[in-house]
Amino acid sequence: MNNVKYDGKSWNSFINALRQLSLRYDANRKLAEKNARVAPATYECATCGRWIYTGKKTLKLANIQAPEGVEVIQQFKPNGSVIKHKIDHIKPFRPVTGERDIFEIFRGLFSEIENYAVICNDCHNIKSKAENKFRREFKKLEKGTEEWDNLLEEYNKFMEQYLWKHYISYQQRVNWHNG
Repeated sequence: MNNVKYDGKSWNSFINALRQLSLRYDANRKLAEKNARVAPATYECATCGRWIYTGKKTLKLANIQAPEGVEVIQQFKPNGSVIKHKIDHIKPFRPVTGERDIFEIFRGLFSEIENYAVICNDCHNIKSKAENKFRREFKKLEKGTEEWDNLLEEYNKFMEQYLWKHYISYQQRVNWHNG
């Protein structure tokens, strides 16, 4: 089954369908969201620590009482609708290295709760852009070459420095490297 070849379009359609299933039915994803809730319609970003207000009232009318030093944000789309928080896969469900192992992707989509974090749109964009940059670079290289290994090392450093310092415990880092 792992040797089945998909063209890019059908593969992406298949992955998007799996993703929609995980968005709807993954209990751990919903539990991670519940655990990040700090006030009505308000969630804490696991990366930057800001509180994300997602309610329909304006932030001023919502009167959210955050601890001193915690910024409360409300982000909007160009059409004026509120941007919700993101429930992020800490370890991406699509391998950054470009490998297409359907079982790994499925495990990534339906993760343990430790692989989820609620983050704000700004932090999600930073992380996603970096992951996509690495994906593009890995596509250009042949696995097992020195360049590929160097890029993998660079990616792991990025994960360590930017992401893990914020919301992954030491034990999760050990599990990441070993699993």
